[in-house]
Amino acid sequence: MKKIVVFVLLLASIIFVAKINAADKPELIKIMYFHGTTRCEGCIAIESNITRSVDALYSEERKNGKIIFESIDFLAEGNEKFTDAYQLETQTLIISKIVDGKEVRWVNLDKVWDYAASFPKMKKYIDKEVRKLIKS
Repeated sequence: MKKIVVFVLLLASIIFVAKINAADKPELIKIMYFHGTTRCEGCIAIESNITRSVDALYSEERKNGKIIFESIDFLAEGNEKFTDAYQLETQTLIISKIVDGKEVRWVNLDKVWDYAASFPKMKKYIDKEVRKLIKS
């Protein structure tokens, strides 16, 4: 009987510690707009709508570090790692889920070009995709 009680207490302790550790894992979302070195008006407009969307949707999350936004020249020296990791060929918006400092999932938001001229549609699209990534 003592062995069963000790076993149950040990098992409960392990489960409790595992739940605490799972809750403490830092998680964040990176929103990365990749652009070329030379940019046309359309590329600049897309970046503007992306930046405005991220600012409008996630200002609080950006302040507390849960969401990071970066604009990155993927053609610049030293950024080849992005080209390889995300199969970049042109301007692209990537959202990435980071858990414990490791990327666990990423999504290419390839419809940003479809919403280039519409801030409301761009904002809605980004929010929908970021929320899906957070839940995954």
